[in-house]
Amino acid sequence: ELLEDHGLLSGAQVVAPGDSYSRLQQRRERRALHQLKRQHEEGGGRRRKVLRLQEDGCSSDEDHEGSASQRADSVDIQDVKFKLRHNLEQLQAAASSAQDLTRDQLTLLKLVLGRGLYPQLAVPDAFNSGRKDSDQIFHTQAKQGTVLHPTCVFANSPEVLHTQGQEASGREESQDDKDQMSCKHQLLAFVSLLETNKPYLVNCVRIPALQSLLLFSRSIDTNGDCSRLVADGWLELQLADSESAVRLLATSLRLRAHWESTLDRQLAHQAQRQRLEQEEEADSPAVSPREVAALSTELLQFMAAKVPYSLRRLTGLEAQNLYVGPQTITTAPSLPGLFGNSTLSPHPTKGGYAVSDFLTYNCLTVSVVTCLL
Repeated sequence: ELLEDHGLLSGAQVVAPGDSYSRLQQRRERRALHQLKRQHEEGGGRRRKVLRLQEDGCSSDEDHEGSASQRADSVDIQDVKFKLRHNLEQLQAAASSAQDLTRDQLTLLKLVLGRGLYPQLAVPDAFNSGRKDSDQIFHTQAKQGTVLHPTCVFANSPEVLHTQGQEASGREESQDDKDQMSCKHQLLAFVSLLETNKPYLVNCVRIPALQSLLLFSRSIDTNGDCSRLVADGWLELQLADSESAVRLLATSLRLRAHWESTLDRQLAHQAQRQRLEQEEEADSPAVSPREVAALSTELLQFMAAKVPYSLRRLTGLEAQNLYVGPQTITTAPSLPGLFGNSTLSPHPTKGGYAVSDFLTYNCLTVSVVTCLL
């Protein structure tokens, strides 16, 4: 409804039954459902439990009433209420349309959902592969040691959240899973964090870690060759190939600017139309379908990039000693083509150079893990 109000999604058309017989059949079904609901409400306070010894096959009217009441009680009243609230044909059509989505459409849908749910992201614990299903642990930026809610679809199949295999990274692999290089690291974007006896992640969706963090993060910090990235001050990504890292970073800068510009123009256009009370035919769309298709294609190509990297959560001590700090040298480095026409200026607190409002270049200290490697 929110997307429809802002003109970002066309309103769903309710398809009425095609002929009079279908409409009559639908009315009869609803009338029968209302009758079942009424019988349940009227008989809710009466509970007849009669224990008797029947002889010669005799039975009384009371027995017949008890049998009828038992049949009525066998009806699932929640199922009846659900059918009264919803149109099952429309729900079936919506489910069928969702199953017909292509891989590219699902990728874009996950990308949009991830951006809408950001910064509600959770990273799997480094040792989840050695834990049983009910003990899978995830960490958010503000809460450590969260678990999947039992109703979550991943609670019964947590193995799909494990990194599948190790990709060749050009160096000797560590035995520790947290140093594992892979193209398939994932994050969980969640709707809410429910805290009862345990903190539970509710309504989760999987998103690729590297591309999502490059597109969504409010803060991205890099080292000198961009092979080490820190997103939002708590997630560290180590890329095996610095050239691929630079290329992905430059592409993400361009895509973020294009996406923001397209979305801002569309929202401004819809606000102007509502303010001036113009008819739909009176004005052309601010963002052409061709531009949306081009942006979608670029996003899909970016999401399809295969670059081995490691993902881990920074410890509290590492987060406190993350930046080199203010530097006395104020001359910006010459990096043609890397950051486009962006003007580099020294960052006053982190050190390094501020490329944009979210990207700071060459401000990270050398990590202990990097020194050991």
